[in-house]
Amino acid sequence: MRNYLFGIILMFYCLTATATTTFDATTNTLTVDTVSVNNAKFRNAVLKLTDFKVVSMGANSAVTATCPSPTDTFDPSTNTLTLNAVIANSTQYNNVVLNLVEYQVISVVSDPAVTPTPTPTPIGACSDINFTDSIFNAIKLGMTLDQVNQTIGCIFDPSFTVGSSSFTTRKWVYLNGSTIKVLSVDFDPKTNIVIELPIKLGF
Repeated sequence: MRNYLFGIILMFYCLTATATTTFDATTNTLTVDTVSVNNAKFRNAVLKLTDFKVVSMGANSAVTATCPSPTDTFDPSTNTLTLNAVIANSTQYNNVVLNLVEYQVISVVSDPAVTPTPTPTPIGACSDINFTDSIFNAIKLGMTLDQVNQTIGCIFDPSFTVGSSSFTTRKWVYLNGSTIKVLSVDFDPKTNIVIELPIKLGF
């Protein structure tokens, strides 16, 4: 059953678009061309899938079939990845919904054309001023992800996200030459609230 489930999400691509998403079954690596996450769009997202469940799957068709839509989505509050089409063993499966029980984001590129909707004030990439002891100490248990973003004053870097069924670790990162500053926070994967006090590095 596990081999069958892994085989379901080997590849996604559409002849009517340039987007291509693939799954390497030998390394359990899923590469999603474009995915929307909380009003932000990311490209070339590479995920290491340690454990996942197939929530639902539509009818299969020939590989040459037209994809129903080029937009894939990920809901971080439930770890639900929705793919419009997936190619596995020369067969295209439509409307595939996966629950990522345990995964790791290896790399990802943010699309500058679509940025996260600010709540309530605009915030963007982290800089040196976002890493101070006062900001670190202001992060409390029970805060939501939006509250943590607002407290730190910048958006977490999704390329450093690590998840499992019991926690999701997100990191706020500033890199400038040899200077590396990191603030790491663990969230409940279902409610997206802080469940462990943060850890800091470099400040």
